[in-house]
Amino acid sequence: MAVRKFHKADIYIPFSVIEEIDRFKRDMGENGRNARQFSRFIDILRAKGTLADGVEIEESGSYVYVSIDQKLENMPETMLENKADNRILATAIALQREFPDAKVQLVSKDINLRIKADVFGVFAKDFEPDTANFEDLYAGIMEVNVEPSQIDSFYKEKSIHLDLKLLANQYVVMKDLSNEKHSAIGRYDVGDDRVVPLISPSDSIWGIHPRNMEQSFALDCLLNDDIKFVSLVGKAGTGKTLLAIAAGLSKTLDEGKFHKLLVSRPIFPMGRDIGYLPGDIGEKLNPWMQPIFDNVEFLMGEGKKAAGRAQELINQGMLNIEPLTYIRGRSIPNQYLIVDEAQN
Repeated sequence: MAVRKFHKADIYIPFSVIEEIDRFKRDMGENGRNARQFSRFIDILRAKGTLADGVEIEESGSYVYVSIDQKLENMPETMLENKADNRILATAIALQREFPDAKVQLVSKDINLRIKADVFGVFAKDFEPDTANFEDLYAGIMEVNVEPSQIDSFYKEKSIHLDLKLLANQYVVMKDLSNEKHSAIGRYDVGDDRVVPLISPSDSIWGIHPRNMEQSFALDCLLNDDIKFVSLVGKAGTGKTLLAIAAGLSKTLDEGKFHKLLVSRPIFPMGRDIGYLPGDIGEKLNPWMQPIFDNVEFLMGEGKKAAGRAQELINQGMLNIEPLTYIRGRSIPNQYLIVDEAQN
């Protein structure tokens, strides 16, 4: 939460910000979730003291104040008081005048508000939380240089111990510096403390063959019964959903390891809420579920038979495609569960 990122600071939240947050509290997306979370946080502080006088955040040295919007004289007529941005800026100017020896900063994601603040001599900056770069995230892969004999031993013995600090199920790319074509890939088995070969099906998985090393790693962990949770991160179009559904169909229909395949994804309306859309619940949800149907039908084959086969699996209860909202709070035993777009 943003207010927790400021250390030993007096954090003033103008009344207009509270009203803006109130507008978003019923939003079903990320804005609504953040608004509700923030309101609960402020309510917890309110129980500890008077917000007008300031309440400390968990002995951090930072205090939160909820202040009444200020009105300033000699403001241009174009800066209407009924606009929240202008009232927030006026509050910052008033604080600057009230505390001339303090460094007053206006922190906002609103570019135009920061521009206005600059015109009135108020220091303004964007909110830049301590977030990690995408490149810094755990990739699940380690490249190592090894002796040629080690690669040969790996292929012969079907496993190898490497004197490395590896994480469970981390993938390893072993390279021979003397011969770039001499290499091997494997997965670290923490139980045996050895790198083992990937699961390599003799045939394709529902017509799908990995097209690169990363897809081979993804398919390996999706097909591994000992790995109960898999998180796939990557750019759009890299095959994450397709590989997951192919593995799910294989485990459910081919191997019978699960009773059914459940595929879910969150719903984020681009415009009016789904309640305003025509049709029954299935017709309302179809635009958001269509990418899942497209992948299933692609794996089934081409033409009308593929669509019919997918619907047949749904009718038989072997395949279930639902929005994420509808599976919240449910118990889902013995099912291969895929959550598409889980970051949302």
